[in-house]
Amino acid sequence: MLSEITTPYIPEQNGVTEYINRTIFRLQDTNYLLDISHLYVLGYKVYINIPKERRVKSAKLAPYTEEGYLVGFEGSKIYCIYLPGRA
Repeated sequence: MLSEITTPYIPEQNGVTEYINRTIFRLQDTNYLLDISHLYVLGYKVYINIPKERRVKSAKLAPYTEEGYLVGFEGSKIYCIYLPGRA
């Protein structure tokens, strides 16, 4: 692996970022908006619904959700969640 030093704040030296920016601006020029409403920030606190089959039936006030943290994405709408209570 070869480490190369680049000048800071010079976008011309980062080809991948320049390509993505060019694509985004090209789509923006054609009045086409990207839908990113399904994406969230990693580390975001989330609440996962506990299915009826897995809830405690004897406790009327049993929790309906579990608290977790978003750690990644797998596919288009599959989220990887870290559940601290199950670790």
